[in-house]
Amino acid sequence: GIRPGHDIAVIVIVDTPLCRYFSPALTGFRPSLEPMGRRLAEMLLASIPAFAGPEGARITREVWPLELIARDSD
Repeated sequence: GIRPGHDIAVIVIVDTPLCRYFSPALTGFRPSLEPMGRRLAEMLLASIPAFAGPEGARITREVWPLELIARDSD
């Protein structure tokens, strides 16, 4: 059969402590949750007209860097 980490790569979106206990241990991305949460709250408020300020409601798109935690599944 197909073996993760040998024949295919398996990468999870958000690294958790459990990822290291799988066989093979799962590679994952680790976001910076606290600053991301603050920024998301700001963006949410900016999208609501009552909180948007003089420039009006705005929708933005941002790309955030993620730390790659390399383990055996890639």
